[in-house]
Amino acid sequence: MSCNPVEMICAFLPCPKTIPIGVVVTSYNHMIIMSVNADADVVPDADAFLNWMVQEYETIKREITHEES
Repeated sequence: MSCNPVEMICAFLPCPKTIPIGVVVTSYNHMIIMSVNADADVVPDADAFLNWMVQEYETIKREITHEES
């Protein structure tokens, strides 16, 4: 059996009609992967929403790193 490394994980969360935003956070091999699936009526720009989430994650990470040092 060959041991090929996993290069990418892509998760998808189909949302039922009653839940307008789906967020998947996955961690693997010291990496965090986030994906967003959203109703355009609630989140007109899912990419902008995801970028906001990444910015907030980076802020939290900086705060934690700062507290540990």
